[in-house]
Amino acid sequence: MDIQLPPKTRLMVEKYIKLKIGKYEINTPYFENFVRKKRIKRVFAGKGTPEEIQKTAINLFKSHGKNLYDFDPYQIRHYMLMASIGIDCSGFATNIIDTFLKEIYLGSIKKSLRPLKSSLFSYFRHHIRTYTNLSANTLTSLVNCIIIKDINRVLPGDFIRFGPSHIAIISSVDKFGNKVKKITYYHSTCDYFEQHGVRKGEIVITNSNKNLENQKWTEILRGKNWSYQDYMSSESGERGIRRLKSISSKYPQELLEKLIVNFS
Repeated sequence: MDIQLPPKTRLMVEKYIKLKIGKYEINTPYFENFVRKKRIKRVFAGKGTPEEIQKTAINLFKSHGKNLYDFDPYQIRHYMLMASIGIDCSGFATNIIDTFLKEIYLGSIKKSLRPLKSSLFSYFRHHIRTYTNLSANTLTSLVNCIIIKDINRVLPGDFIRFGPSHIAIISSVDKFGNKVKKITYYHSTCDYFEQHGVRKGEIVITNSNKNLENQKWTEILRGKNWSYQDYMSSESGERGIRRLKSISSKYPQELLEKLIVNFS
């Protein structure tokens, strides 16, 4: 049985993979804005929605008097990066999980998270500029998530935490009976050479009694599996599968799986 994200959330993922720019469908490139400006638009902070990214990219070419149809996908992505248009890992995960929460009737991500620091300033910044201030660490921290230790309990909408600096979101889980056989995830990564950006990865579960590091990761390009190496580079206690507390507190495992299956 293939358990997938609900349809609206799947569509959001697909839009990041297939931005319609000119005569091509391109995957959103990776971009992280290290310069934290207070009034910067989320689309220039690596946090934009697919619609915002697509519209901004098209307007970029128009404003420079360039015909989009004269450029190939590689050139389009290059121009986007030169103009600070793309998505980072937390921006991608935030927009996907936000859509997921709304689709399963749990409201927005803003209501589901708490800032890591319990100061008045942190709460104010979280409330005013939620989407531009969320990091991979905040999304997957134990302040906001529980740990899923049993691979057979993994579900779409769960996160894969690659330590505090990177995050992926699980899009589908292939189960045979009560055993998980394959996990499919999406993330935005700066790795994989010219194929950086929003990408799909799969983890084949060879032994569901063992942790993720003991499974078969298949996201390989030119003989190198950047994702697996990134995962293994973090301490064992800092990586793994996590689920938002707002989800786990509302929906017990069996109910959540049933809900997602009904959507699928």
